[in-house]
Amino acid sequence: MLIASLLMKIAYIFLAATYHNLSTHFPFLSNVSGSILNFITIPMFAAIMFAGGYITAGVARRKTILHSFIVGLLTASIMMIIALQTPAGVTKTNIVSYIVILLATTAGGYYWKRRATRTS
Repeated sequence: MLIASLLMKIAYIFLAATYHNLSTHFPFLSNVSGSILNFITIPMFAAIMFAGGYITAGVARRKTILHSFIVGLLTASIMMIIALQTPAGVTKTNIVSYIVILLATTAGGYYWKRRATRTS
């Protein structure tokens, strides 16, 4: 999950650079808010975190939701440390990302637990 979250950060940077280049060549795009990138990346990020919570629950086998939440908490903590080292610090987008991480990983663990109890 940590590798996946770092890859998502790289993808976000790539999308931001592409958006900046496009808005430089096409001035009408400069009026479009940069938050469009968030509408693209945050759902992808949530899907990756959900999958990570699901996999974590499969590995843990006991207290699956707790383990999934802990993995989400660790991922969010690492991202918080990285964000604090940037000049912008913690932004609203970061806070939304942290909440999404915790909810998605926990939901992945919950989904695994529901599927496991249905099949048994």
